[in-house]
Amino acid sequence: MISATLARAGNVLSVSGASGHPGDEVTLTVTLDNDDAVSAVEIVIPLGSGLTLVGNSAQLTDRSNGHVISAAMAGTDLRIYIYSMSLTALNGSSGELCSFRLKMGDLPGTYNLTPSVVLSDAAGQQLASTAQGGQVTLLAPDLALVTTSVDFGRVPIRGTYTKNVQVRNTGNEPCTISEVDFDNSDFSVDQLPITVAAGSTQNVTVTYRPVDRSPGVKSWMTIISNAMSGKKKLYVNAIPFSVNELRVVNASGVANTEVEVSLKVNNMEPLVGMQCTFNLPQQLDYVDGSVATTDRTSGSTAFASLEGRKLTLYLYSASNTAWTGDDGVVLTFRVMLNGTSGSYRLTPANVVLANVDQENMTSATYQGTVSIQAPRFNGPNTLSMGVTPVTEVAEATYTFSNNGQAPLTVQRVVFLADGYEVVESLPMVLARGASATLTVRHTTNVEGPYSTTMNIYTDDPTMRMKAVAVSGETFAPNTISIQGERVSDGYDLTFGLNNWSTDLTAVQMDIHWPAEVAYASISAASRLSGHQVMVIPLGDNNWRVLVYSMNNAIISGSEGDLFTMHFTGGPADYIGTTVTVDGITVSNLRSVNKYSGDDLNYEIPFLLGDVNADGRVTMADVTTLIAHIYGEEVPVFIAKAADTNFDEKYTMADVTRIIAIIYNEL
Repeated sequence: MISATLARAGNVLSVSGASGHPGDEVTLTVTLDNDDAVSAVEIVIPLGSGLTLVGNSAQLTDRSNGHVISAAMAGTDLRIYIYSMSLTALNGSSGELCSFRLKMGDLPGTYNLTPSVVLSDAAGQQLASTAQGGQVTLLAPDLALVTTSVDFGRVPIRGTYTKNVQVRNTGNEPCTISEVDFDNSDFSVDQLPITVAAGSTQNVTVTYRPVDRSPGVKSWMTIISNAMSGKKKLYVNAIPFSVNELRVVNASGVANTEVEVSLKVNNMEPLVGMQCTFNLPQQLDYVDGSVATTDRTSGSTAFASLEGRKLTLYLYSASNTAWTGDDGVVLTFRVMLNGTSGSYRLTPANVVLANVDQENMTSATYQGTVSIQAPRFNGPNTLSMGVTPVTEVAEATYTFSNNGQAPLTVQRVVFLADGYEVVESLPMVLARGASATLTVRHTTNVEGPYSTTMNIYTDDPTMRMKAVAVSGETFAPNTISIQGERVSDGYDLTFGLNNWSTDLTAVQMDIHWPAEVAYASISAASRLSGHQVMVIPLGDNNWRVLVYSMNNAIISGSEGDLFTMHFTGGPADYIGTTVTVDGITVSNLRSVNKYSGDDLNYEIPFLLGDVNADGRVTMADVTTLIAHIYGEEVPVFIAKAADTNFDEKYTMADVTRIIAIIYNEL
């Protein structure tokens, strides 16, 4: 029966809500809506650490019917008891039952009041019930550090640097940062106040303006705000140093020349000395004794030491006199540029920039480069002089170019054998990207192949000498010539020999003359004393001529006629035809063919307009041509002489031109 009653009963206890700021007292009420007669109430409400009960603040309402209320804290729980010694029931069935006050703490947030309740009737039996909680909101800002420390690291003095400190407002009202204090006055926050919205994160910018160098600076940063959690502190660190920097000033120049390298120092401290070391690239050679002071260091002494490629430079003052100024070149030295085009690093090492207390005040070093603009010789490895008669000077052109970045100088040319020369005047300077030629000449009185090496000396650092293989060949100029002459009964062909060789003994050639002529005879010139001359017919107007000596007699002289061949026939048979000579052999004592010429072609000359081949241009030629045009038989007709306008036809136009020839009008 009790179970049925519990199931039907409806008893609901509710706790109200409130909000306030830290330290405020807020009043909350307890409401009971009950279907059953309730004689006693026990309520337990967990408050957490942010709320506490105000003593003696619990009060009953008019629903009390001789009841008593008791409220007290048990740890963080609020316990409220309402009871009647006479076990009477509470008045009414709904409405506020009691009230109590809570004092707000300093931890912002929303606190859920979730009560547990026990209701009893007059018999002391527990009644079925439900409880509804409320919320108490504590309104306040609260500040938390997202950034727990700040390190500026190494920074040059006399500069301004900033770092951000990130803070977060974990409260539920805006947080105002009103002040930021530091132990060191070089640190500051320039923009105050700073408001951080509830639940948001914001940066506090710390500015650092170091004045003096130090091995290390540490300062407390104290952030003061309206946050309930109070001041926030964190460390700020920095290492301020004075700027004393060594820089190698970039330099450039043309290969095979000297350039000056400058060492520049910008300094905040008074400096009296310097030392540094360079490992010189192979392309840069220190010029002995070239180290020198400048206007800034005129009261100091500079010297250098060189061990292999390691160059150490020193600058000191015997009287500890500080350099003048705070920026500029303090020392120079020179290097010879012996490399190809490119940039070569000069990296200072073991650098000391000393103050009057001999402390090394170096804060940074910077390398420099030395750029070289070098010429570059580009040319073939061989030069062919060709084939040249021994009586002439062989000449060939050697072409080369400058593919570098600076002018190229060809200083001299040396041949490893006699008889060679270069025509151009040397030295020769060639601009970058340009080409030039060397004209090579070779003189010799010895026939045959020859060779030598041409050494070209330049200022190309990678090719001081270019070796060129020169080759060629000379030959003895022994040539046959042919001349013709009309004679009374035919035509004579005279063959001559111009020869450089002095040991020639025999000649052979084949003669081809496709004309209506007949070979009649051959007669030797005086140069062939002791020689036999033979003509062998080959048929079809072809003949072979042999000149020989049974005892190897030498053909005398070096020029002139050898023999004359006589042919019979009328002019119409041979004028305008061509004699061809081939198969020519000119043999020496060792039976070596020394002929150096080509096959011969000799055209029997004709006189333009001499149609009847009488050796003159007259009206008889006009008559002959007119007769031929009209189809009449003429005794002699020279076709090439008649075609005066070269159109391969015979017309009155040719007649007109012959008349003009007669009157010297053509």
